[in-house]
Amino acid sequence: VTTLQNFEKLTKAMAVVTERVVSFLNEQESSSEKKKGDDDDDIDDEILEEHLSLARTVMGDRHWTTNLLLLLFLDRRLSAMSSTMITTQEPPEMEDVAEAIDSLERLYRFVESLQLKLHPGHILGDVIIGTAPMLVSLGGTKRQK
Repeated sequence: VTTLQNFEKLTKAMAVVTERVVSFLNEQESSSEKKKGDDDDDIDDEILEEHLSLARTVMGDRHWTTNLLLLLFLDRRLSAMSSTMITTQEPPEMEDVAEAIDSLERLYRFVESLQLKLHPGHILGDVIIGTAPMLVSLGGTKRQK
């Protein structure tokens, strides 16, 4: 097997993964207009995690498909953590908050690497703001006031 053949196989695999990710994101966009039940959301989250894992494995952490899926995953995760926090009046687990911050840092570095004439905060504003209540909830009640 030559280097060229390996390159062609890798390129084909990357194209297939890119197509699957784009198809998944299009489905998510069209289904976001419709209301779903909690069971459907759980299934969607599992499928999202599978696609994110696939994109990370094949495309790498710096590829746009991986980062778009990570942004969607982080947004959903923060929303779920916020809902749980509101209904249970309990702060989220420290591990969950740390994972969210790690994901946000990865996304920030990716957006920064694009060298846009736009601050990364303009693109990541929703997830940055979504992280804030999680951090505040980890402080004592004095800090929350």
